[in-house]
Amino acid sequence: MNKPIFLDCPFSEKDEVKKLGAQFDWDQKKWFIPPELEIEPFAKWLPKPPPSTTESLTLNDLMLYVQKTIAEQHNTRYWVRAELVNVSENVHVYMELADHDNEGHEVAKARATLWKHRAANQLQHFKEQTGLAFKPGIKVLLQVHVEFHTRYGFSLDVLDIDPSFTLGEMEAKLNRIRTRLKTEGIYTNNQKLAKTREFCKVAVIAPPTSGGFRRF
Repeated sequence: MNKPIFLDCPFSEKDEVKKLGAQFDWDQKKWFIPPELEIEPFAKWLPKPPPSTTESLTLNDLMLYVQKTIAEQHNTRYWVRAELVNVSENVHVYMELADHDNEGHEVAKARATLWKHRAANQLQHFKEQTGLAFKPGIKVLLQVHVEFHTRYGFSLDVLDIDPSFTLGEMEAKLNRIRTRLKTEGIYTNNQKLAKTREFCKVAVIAPPTSGGFRRF
């Protein structure tokens, strides 16, 4: 008895092979041609033999092809909005960027590098303009160039930082907080409290590991 021939059939084409008489093997999770049927009608779904060595690519060949394609298609500069997820400094400044949808789900992530010869001036200017440290949790607008390395993969070369964008994002965040407090009817609660002339007890509301708590 001939063995059944299993097919490489995508889910979207299952009705076609079923109409031709193919059956489904629940153990293999694949459609197959019963021995009594002709093979020809199923030619487009027959499994293909693995390519020969001359037909295949080395990993380096593939990565070089991707590198060449990216260099040709993305040889310009882009202004990119993102959130800083991680920042570390070891000669150069390495960062991890992320983007989130309206529900807060992460939809994109990329590595980026601010090289040493730009880092000092760029970060100093950012701090002077915003009063903020360049650290995780803030949103930034970066001018970048797309890079792809055959060993290290995809990354962004940071060319410039726009401090005004981060200031605008911080103000927008404060406005959202004010709006929420007003909606909940608690925006002016502190103003209604009697002013204390002398403080006998002070409460510190902060995580026990925070720098502010330790300094206090």
